[in-house]
Amino acid sequence: MHAAKPASWPRRLLLCAVLPATVCLAAEAPPRPVGAGFVQQAFSEGGLLSKGDARPPVPTYRTAEMTGRAAPSNTWFSSLVYERWSHPLYAHPLSYRASELGFEIGRPDPRFESGPTGVASVNWLHQPLLVVAPEAFQPDDARLEGHGDWDVQIDMAHGAQHMRATIAHGSPISHYRFSEGGARIDFRADVQTLPDSDATRLHLRVGGKAWGVFLPTGAKAQWTTPTRLSLSLPEGGRWLAVAALPDDSKQSFEAFASHAATRITGTRVSYVYDAAASEVRTHYELQTETLQGPPRPPLVGLYPHQRLRAAGLQLPWAYPSVRGEIRVGALQSFDTVTPYVGIVPLWPALGDAQAADRLNSLLRGDVARTPESLEKQGAGTYWVGKFLGRAAQLLAIAQVQGRQEQADRLAALMTEQMRRYFRAEGGTRHFVDDATTGSLLGYPDEFGSVAHMNDHHFHYGYWLQALSMLALRDPALASDSQWGGIAKLLVRDIATDERGRADAPFLRNFDPYEGHSWASGDADMDAGNNQESSSEAMNAWAALIYWGEITGNRRLTELGIALYSTESDAIASYWYDCHRQVFDPRFDRAVAAQVFGGRYAYDTWWTQNPREVQGINILPLTPASTYLSAGCPAGGASFLEALRQREAQYRAAGPGDGTPRDVWQDIFAGYLALWDAPTALAQWDDRGDVEQGESRSHMWFWLNTLRSLGPRDTRVHADVPLHAVFAQADGARRYLAVNAGSNLVTAHFSDGRQMNLPAHSLVTLTIAPDGTSRTDTTSLLR
Repeated sequence: MHAAKPASWPRRLLLCAVLPATVCLAAEAPPRPVGAGFVQQAFSEGGLLSKGDARPPVPTYRTAEMTGRAAPSNTWFSSLVYERWSHPLYAHPLSYRASELGFEIGRPDPRFESGPTGVASVNWLHQPLLVVAPEAFQPDDARLEGHGDWDVQIDMAHGAQHMRATIAHGSPISHYRFSEGGARIDFRADVQTLPDSDATRLHLRVGGKAWGVFLPTGAKAQWTTPTRLSLSLPEGGRWLAVAALPDDSKQSFEAFASHAATRITGTRVSYVYDAAASEVRTHYELQTETLQGPPRPPLVGLYPHQRLRAAGLQLPWAYPSVRGEIRVGALQSFDTVTPYVGIVPLWPALGDAQAADRLNSLLRGDVARTPESLEKQGAGTYWVGKFLGRAAQLLAIAQVQGRQEQADRLAALMTEQMRRYFRAEGGTRHFVDDATTGSLLGYPDEFGSVAHMNDHHFHYGYWLQALSMLALRDPALASDSQWGGIAKLLVRDIATDERGRADAPFLRNFDPYEGHSWASGDADMDAGNNQESSSEAMNAWAALIYWGEITGNRRLTELGIALYSTESDAIASYWYDCHRQVFDPRFDRAVAAQVFGGRYAYDTWWTQNPREVQGINILPLTPASTYLSAGCPAGGASFLEALRQREAQYRAAGPGDGTPRDVWQDIFAGYLALWDAPTALAQWDDRGDVEQGESRSHMWFWLNTLRSLGPRDTRVHADVPLHAVFAQADGARRYLAVNAGSNLVTAHFSDGRQMNLPAHSLVTLTIAPDGTSRTDTTSLLR
C-alpha cells in the first residue's frame, strides 16, 4: 500500500518545472509522510524552494565508527566534530584544545571584564600550560573517536599513526596513547622539577601550579630544552597521564600517582523517578581500564550541584573553577537524590467574580489580536514558537474559564500555524529530517538554529508546550496519525534517551554531568559552549512531562522529570549562585544571565539593558515556572531591588538600547507574584509594556490566580507527576493535580491528603483556614 502524497506536492512539482534545477533538486527526494504532516528527507540545493536557505554545519571530523551515529551537537566538546582543530574544551577543572601543535592542557584562572555597571563578566578562559604531542608524526587534524555521557576520546592521526587523548568532566587527569614512537610535552610557562620525581613519575611546578606526569614502566624522560620534555615509551605501554595536582605536597603526588594508570573508557548516567518520594535518583557510573599495576578507581570531580545532592562521599581534594569548587575523590560510581517539586500544565478558573469579568474582557481582545502577534519578529521556529506559547497560555485560560468559543478560536489559530510547518503549506516553512546531522531542522533558519544547530530545545519546547495544550482538550491530536508523529520527531531531536542512534544523539542539548543544557550547536567560541535563557530550557523539559502524560509514555514523563529537576538545581547554582559557592565576590550581580564553558556574564546576546539581562532567565511564565520560587532564584523582591540598582547605573552610564523604560514589566510582575502576588498585582501596569510571548489576559489571570493560591509549598508532594500545592499565610491550602489520561487515578499527597482524579481532568482541593474543604473538578476536554 502506497502512502498518499501531501496536497502541496503537485504544486512543488509544477514550480520545479519552471525554476532552475539547482533550486528544485528536492523533487528528487519526496517528502516523508509523518501522521497528518510530512518532513523533507534530504536537502536540495538551498532547501525546499529557496536557494538562499541556510545549511547545517557538516560534522566532518569524526572517525569512521562515529559517522554511523548522529553527530553530538550542543555539547561541551562539539567543536571537535565541526573544526579541523577544536575550540577550547572546558572539562573543569581543566581546559583543553586540540591544535596543530598538539593537545593543549590549561588550568584557567579568573579574569574580569567591566560593563556599564561594573564587573560584567568573569572569564576562566583557556590558556595552554602544557602541550602533548607525538614525536613520530605530525597529526593532520583532530577527530572525535568516541564519547560517553561526560568523557571524550579524541584521535589525532596521520594515516595509520595515532595519538589518542581521553578527557572527562570533573577529571583532573588526562590520558594519551600512541600507536608508535615517543611523545613530547612542551611547557608554556616556567617549569620546575620537584624532588619527588623519579624515572617514570615527574612531579612538576608549571606556572606556579603543581602537576604530575606519569609514565609506564620502562619509559624514559629527558629534558631536551628547558621547556621540552621528550618521552621514550616502551613498545608494550605507549601511554602517559598528565594530572593537575591540588597542591605541591608529596602526599598528593603519591596519591595521584597510584591512580594515574586508571584510564576512563566510558561514562554513563541513569535516572530513576521515585513517584512516592517525588525524587529523582541519578546514578553516575564510570568504566575504566587499568594500564598497569593493580586496579584502582578513577579520580572523579563533583560539581557543586552534585555535592548538594550526594551523601557519604570522600572528596579530599579541591580545585577552583568557573563552576565553583570541584571536589575530587576516588570513585567508580556515585549517586545523587534530587527532589521533584511537581508541576501542572494549567491552573483552575478564577474564583473572584469581579476578576473573572475583567479577565473575560481582556481575553476577548487578546484572542482577537492573536493573529497580529504572529511573525512580528520572524517566521522561524523560535518566533512562531513564541506565538504558539502565547496562544497556548490563552487557550488554557479560555478552557478553564469555560470560554469555549474563544478556546476553539485559539486552537484553530494554533493548528493553522502548525499545519503550515507540518505540511509545508507556508512555502519555505518546513522541517527537514537530516540524516547527516542526525537532527530535525526547522526552516527558515532563526538564531542559527540550522546554520549552527543552535537552540533547538528553546524552539521546540514552545512547540511541544502548544501541542500539549491542544492535546489536553483533544487527545486525538496526539495520535501518530495526527500531530503525534511530528511531536515524536521534536522530542527525538532534543531528548532522545538512547545512545548510539543514527537519527539523533543522546540528550542533544542536555549535559548530564554539568546538569544543565547547552544552546550552541557547534560550540564555535573560545569561551566554550553557552546557554543564556535557562528558563526556556526548563520550558522544554516541562513540555516533555506534559507530552509523556498525555500520550501515556511513562518513560518520557520520567525523563522530563529528571531533566526538569536536575536543570533546576544547576540553575540555582550556576545562574543564581543560591548557595554562594560559584560567583567571584567581584561579580556582585543577582544573576549570571549567560553561562559558558569558561565564562559567566551579566549580559545578553543583544543588549546590556539590565531589565532584559535579568528577564531572559525568567520567561516564559507558565505554571511550570514555579521552580523559580522553589529554592532561591533569586529571592523575589531582592532580585528586583538588584534590578532597580542596575537600571539606575545603566541609565547613568547612558548607553541605552532604544527599548521602553518599562520593557518586560509584566514579566517582572509575574515573577514577583510567585512570592508576593498582592504586591505584584499592585505594581503591574496593565497599560505598560507587554513582552512578545505574553498577553494582558495571561498576566491578569496569573497575578489573580497566585493571589488566590498563595506561594508554592514544596514541602508537600504527590505521587502523580502533575501536581502542585499552594499555601496562604492564614493556613488556607490548595492541592492541584491533573490527570491527562483516560483512566481514573488517585493522587496521594505526602501530608496524607488523597484526591481522586477523573480522566482528562484538573482537580482542586481547597482547605480553608477553619479546616473545611471543597473539591472542584474541571474537565480538560473540549
